[in-house]
Amino acid sequence: MNSEAYWAKRAEAQEAKGYIEAEKLEKRMRQSFARAEKEVTAEMRAYLSRKGFDYSELVKALNKREKHDRRISLVEFLNELQNSDQIIAPNIAQDVKAHLDMKKLSRLEAVQSEMLIKLGKRALTEEKSLCSLFTTTFKDTLISNKYDFYRHGIQSKVYEINDKMIENVLSHPWSGNQFSDRLWENKRTLLFHLRGEMTQGVLQGLHADEIAVRFAEKMKAPLRNAITMIYTEQAYFYGKATLDSYEEADIDKYKLHVIFDARTSTRCRSLDTGKIYITADASPGSNYPPLHARCRTLAIPYLEGIRYANIRMVRDKNGKSVETNDVEMTYQQYDKLFQPKKGVIT
Repeated sequence: MNSEAYWAKRAEAQEAKGYIEAEKLEKRMRQSFARAEKEVTAEMRAYLSRKGFDYSELVKALNKREKHDRRISLVEFLNELQNSDQIIAPNIAQDVKAHLDMKKLSRLEAVQSEMLIKLGKRALTEEKSLCSLFTTTFKDTLISNKYDFYRHGIQSKVYEINDKMIENVLSHPWSGNQFSDRLWENKRTLLFHLRGEMTQGVLQGLHADEIAVRFAEKMKAPLRNAITMIYTEQAYFYGKATLDSYEEADIDKYKLHVIFDARTSTRCRSLDTGKIYITADASPGSNYPPLHARCRTLAIPYLEGIRYANIRMVRDKNGKSVETNDVEMTYQQYDKLFQPKKGVIT
C-alpha cells in the first residue's frame, strides 16, 4: 500500500484521465477562437463594404442615431453582466463601462464596441466550460484520494463540498491572476489587434482579405496562450485537490513524480525525485506542481512510518464527522457523503 510505485501509478492514471478531458476542452477552445475570428472579420468586411477603404471615414464621428444604437447595445450587455454570477463578468463589465464613458466616438470605436460585446459573450461561454472542467477535476481528485486513504485506514474528515467552497477554490489567484483574468486578457488582445490591423490595413490600402489574413496571424498567440492556460490550470486544480487531501489526512510529507517522455521539460527532468518535501511548505511553481506552464509532474504521498488505523471517519445524521469500523463502504457510498443534500441551498 505505501509503496512509491503504487502511488506513482495511481497518480499517472488520474493525470491521464484529466488530460483527456483537457484535450476535449482544447478542441472546443480552438473552435471558439475560429468562430470569433469569423465574427470579427465578418464585422470588419461589413463595415468596409459600406464605408469603403477611406481612413477619414473610419475615424469619422458617429451621427446621433449611430451613437444611440451603440449605447443601447452596450447598456443591454452591461445589464446582463451585472446580473451574472460568473467570475469573469466584472472584468468584462469594466471594459463595457469604459466604452460607455468614451466622449469622442468614431466609426472605428463603434466596430470595437460591437466586437467587445461579441467577444464578451464568447468569454462567458468559455469560462463556463473551464469552470466545469476544473470543478470536476478538483472534486473527483479530492474524493478519490480521500477514499483511497479511507480504504487503507488513514483518517480523513468528511464534509459537504458545496458551491461556496468550489467558488473559493476557483477564484484563488494562485499564480498572481485568476484564470478568468487571463481568459479575458486574451480577448482584449484580440480587440487590440482588430483595431491595429483595421487601421493599418485601411491606411495601406489593403484588401479586406489581406487584412483578415493579418488578423488571423495575430490570433495565433492568444490561442496558444488560451490552450496553455487550460493545461496549466488543470494541473493546478488537480494538485490543489491532492494537497488538500494530504492535509486533511495528516500526511505531512510528499515526493515529486516525473513523467519521463519526449514532452518532459528540462526543469522537471532535473528534479531530484528522491527528495522529500514538507506538505505544509508546498508552494505551486516552487516545490509543488505545476512547476511551470503545462507541467505534468505529480505529487505522491510519502507514507513511510505511518500507522494505518482500523477506523474510518464518516458523517453522522447531524452532519458531524465520527469514527466507524466499517471497512466495506464503496466509493459510490463514500462519494455521496460529500454531496450537498437535495433541497439545501449551499
